[in-house]
Amino acid sequence: MPDVTPKLAFLSHGRLYLHDGQEGATPLYVESTFAEDVRRREDEVLRQKAWKSEGPSAFLSGIAGLAQELSPSPGARIESLAPGRGSGEILFTLRVGDLGGLFCYDTSLRRENRIHHGRESRISDLSRPGPDGSIPCSLPSANGSRHLGLLRGDGYDLEEITEGDSLDLSPSWSGRGQALVFQSAGIARGPDGHILGVSPYSIQRLDLATGELKELLREDRYDLLFPREASDGSLTFVRRRHGPRGWSLWRFLKSIAAIVLLPFRLLHAVFQWLNFFTIRYTGKPLTTEDGRQHHSDQAREVMAWRHIIENARKSGQAQTRQRVADLASDSRLVQRSPDGKETILAEGVLYFDVGSDGEVVYATQGDVFRITPDGRRHVVTTGALAEAVVCLT
Repeated sequence: MPDVTPKLAFLSHGRLYLHDGQEGATPLYVESTFAEDVRRREDEVLRQKAWKSEGPSAFLSGIAGLAQELSPSPGARIESLAPGRGSGEILFTLRVGDLGGLFCYDTSLRRENRIHHGRESRISDLSRPGPDGSIPCSLPSANGSRHLGLLRGDGYDLEEITEGDSLDLSPSWSGRGQALVFQSAGIARGPDGHILGVSPYSIQRLDLATGELKELLREDRYDLLFPREASDGSLTFVRRRHGPRGWSLWRFLKSIAAIVLLPFRLLHAVFQWLNFFTIRYTGKPLTTEDGRQHHSDQAREVMAWRHIIENARKSGQAQTRQRVADLASDSRLVQRSPDGKETILAEGVLYFDVGSDGEVVYATQGDVFRITPDGRRHVVTTGALAEAVVCLT
């Protein structure tokens, strides 16, 4: 694939992949140079703060070092992407802790350019540029709401274009003039200003020439997500049930069991914590096997601890996949004509995009598909938990 022009890009676990759209082709992983620099600096910090093996403070230093290793890493993560202004360019936003940045990757030169980054660069939900090169996006407010913005000019200057106590997300240019379509949900707040809940997402259109805001579609029980509007007025979007998903008697019983077993799990965790440090600094475990105590060398301790960490990571992935499965279970990709007639294009859709030629690409729980303008469906890649996908055509 390195010599083939990519036709689509997708994010998986915060990483960028390119694909030529052909069935069976291997996605090309694109390593962000900025993200690589961040990881290199993190590794250097960890080496500098390695555990001390001698001295009276060794035990406390070990606790501090272990706590830091187990704490969530701020690692670099790509959050959104879109086709750039130039041919073969991809724009993406990247998050590192509380820092954000906007970057451009040239697929032909395989070069990354940093446009801007810093604590104030918190934009996301990038979308393909409009006729004048303006790029829609969303940006957060201090009170938890989100508004829409446009990145204009060569300097990608940010202009905020919506306001109010709402969540305005997933903007895209309408095929009908100088207008944006986006999903929007109202926010309910308590007396202290904290968010108590949000309404179902509806589809809105903002005419930038006149400033008129029009609601295109709303449903009381469903969220209408990632809207795209064609030149004939047809809408393509994901319909997903609003509110808690996947509730069942089995999950209720599992929740009760988790509550009952919580004290025992806490005691077990405390014991394993103490046992680890006892082995680490005395060479002897707290427990005995067959009435005899066994010494453990450092290599075995490291292997055992890596095994524990790996199990924790696998557990986290399983929980993530379960949440994704819950979302996908009632998500449908819908195409709605101007007269209200609907066609279900696909089931279990998590994200999608429509190219300039009308091609549709979408991601399910583990696969990426494309629907060509003639209606044929193709499997792009399998086994990829894609968080976002975009057409580059």
